[in-house]
Amino acid sequence: MSTDLRDVARWVGPAAALLLVACAGEQVVGFVAIGPSQDPDAGQTTGEVTALGVHPGHRRQGHGSRLVNAAVDILREAGAEHVAVWCLVEHEPLRSFLTGAGLAWK
Repeated sequence: MSTDLRDVARWVGPAAALLLVACAGEQVVGFVAIGPSQDPDAGQTTGEVTALGVHPGHRRQGHGSRLVNAAVDILREAGAEHVAVWCLVEHEPLRSFLTGAGLAWK
């Protein structure tokens, strides 16, 4: 695996995303997309979770936590010192989940 965070974009092109999925048996029940930060004010060592979702029928079973942990591990291995996640202030369930996963708000 690359040790340069900006090389993550080359994995799938300029959209800068690597997609990880969670499965229950043969069914995909969740996903997380990651890559270098798309924020022009972020440093080169900032990774980003660009999308995260778990099917409502499979929530609260650990899929989201495992996806976030894997995303952070991959981004750190690629050189990320910070990981950004954009979330609407009004989306309290997601904010609560991310806080519980160990992410801090700025």
